[in-house]
Amino acid sequence: MFMKKFLGLFAIVFLGNLVSVHACTVTIDHGTSCTVSDSSGCVAGNYIYVSNYLGVIKLNTEECEEVTTPGYYKRKSFAITMNGDGKLYLAKDTSAGLLSGSISAQVVVKSITNGFEVVSLESTKKYLVIDKGKLLGGDYGEIIVIDNTLAIADGISGSDYCVDKNWNVYDRKTGLCEAVVDEGQEDCTSYYNCSAGKACVVSNANTKRSNDCIPTTTSKCPKGYYLVKEDNGEAAFVTNPEVTDGSLFYCDGESNCVDRKTNANAPLGYLVNASGFGYIVCTSSTACKLATIADSCTSGNYGALYDSGNKLCIFSGEEKYITTTSASIHIISKSAELFGISLEAGKFIAIEIDSDKNILVVDPTDSVGYYITGESNTAALTSASSSGSLYQCEGATNHLKCSSVTGTNIPNGFLVNAGNGVSGTAPYIECQGATGCKAIAISGTSCAETADEGSNVVTTGALFKQGGSGNIKICIVDKSVEIKSESKGKYFISTDGGLFGLADKADHFMVINIDAVGNITVDKGKQQKHVRYRYTNGDTILIESRATASGKTGDGQICGSGANPTEYILDEWDEALTTALGGSNFYYVKEE
Repeated sequence: MFMKKFLGLFAIVFLGNLVSVHACTVTIDHGTSCTVSDSSGCVAGNYIYVSNYLGVIKLNTEECEEVTTPGYYKRKSFAITMNGDGKLYLAKDTSAGLLSGSISAQVVVKSITNGFEVVSLESTKKYLVIDKGKLLGGDYGEIIVIDNTLAIADGISGSDYCVDKNWNVYDRKTGLCEAVVDEGQEDCTSYYNCSAGKACVVSNANTKRSNDCIPTTTSKCPKGYYLVKEDNGEAAFVTNPEVTDGSLFYCDGESNCVDRKTNANAPLGYLVNASGFGYIVCTSSTACKLATIADSCTSGNYGALYDSGNKLCIFSGEEKYITTTSASIHIISKSAELFGISLEAGKFIAIEIDSDKNILVVDPTDSVGYYITGESNTAALTSASSSGSLYQCEGATNHLKCSSVTGTNIPNGFLVNAGNGVSGTAPYIECQGATGCKAIAISGTSCAETADEGSNVVTTGALFKQGGSGNIKICIVDKSVEIKSESKGKYFISTDGGLFGLADKADHFMVINIDAVGNITVDKGKQQKHVRYRYTNGDTILIESRATASGKTGDGQICGSGANPTEYILDEWDEALTTALGGSNFYYVKEE
């Protein structure tokens, strides 16, 4: 194949000839042979230019070889040092385009003894080259990485890149499969550190493994939170608790690290520092620093970590703490500022210690509702209990604000246990008004007129799962209601036998309200509007409201042609008496 070449600053034309240089006489028959007829002046490695062709004297000075590889080759004295170091250089093409195919373009050449060979660049590879002429910016003689278009390969940024014997650059794992090394060699030919394809230097030592993972420069970090900051132009882990402008990163342990602080979504609380420097504390979505570990738990250290970070101080007249080594949700007092959340007397917040020992303020998104804790501790109950303390939590700015529910404010019914989580076994809290509450498991598998605990049969007013699976239902004999968002509404339920801690009244009914979340509460007290007359459609138990009933005029609907609504009457209603009793009369009788 015809090739363009530029040798010793002369363009070679393919014509045979004979020339004598210092009594070193060579004949080149292009493409066939190179012959030495007088070797008295020949020096091994010297190039002999024979009109339009070039030969090189071999180690045995009586032999020569025609040179056909494009490049620059030294004849006598030459302005460029050609020391044969085998390295790659970025050079300007002075052959008027014979080498590169473009006037004033650059080429990559390989240094050989007394010359340079032009390197043909492959599209799939990156090359480590020396930019002697500052052709791509930077400094004179800077070592850079380029691609086949002679552009800086700025994706090469980091430490210990594999460089093989052909000066191709790989990340280390790719180099295992593709790098060309000498036979028997296990390591790459050399390793280089580069910054966005520039300022490359030989790496002669491995850095500490803890510094291999800086989330700003690599995404392959162990799972956890990291606090980093620029230090002399490079990212480094924060090790000083006085530093308040570090950036928080979370890495999932696979291939994704997210800057949580810059995106203004740093979680509030204490975060285990995956880089090994104790805990990180975040007091706002953009303010994180290293946490200081207190010496003890006193009134001035409420909310502080102490005992090497194994305890969270919740001082209450005396030392009181939460052990930080077991996963759980806790409801704790807002008796001091905590994680940037202001003190609020008589109120509480929810925090969660997760399986990684991070201590996080519970996000108010999808976590409002009722929580129950042990009576003598702050941990949310996730399994059946005999009693507990009830809290109602509502969403506030960046946290849950909780109130203790006591005495007559405790509802009668079943409340969804918001603290149960995905692994708990007590999805509901059963409350009997001022008598109190307990966390319950759902063991019932069928609904009947008579309960049979041994066979998991329940009766009216109990919760069950049909066959032990599917959605939870409230047992109302022959009319059980599945607890789901579409079931939201008010229903009549018989009080025979007594329900939810309320007195039994034969042949009477009470109203239960099922909300969109799944809470089931008796309509009484402050919730009761003392509606004197209520209606259902025939023998159904769903109460039809006056606001919507008038629009239900289809066949079979409550206001349809021929419909016969069933009326329920608030028993013993008297306006004065109702006011005096505070709404204690909430029993209904069904029309005869």
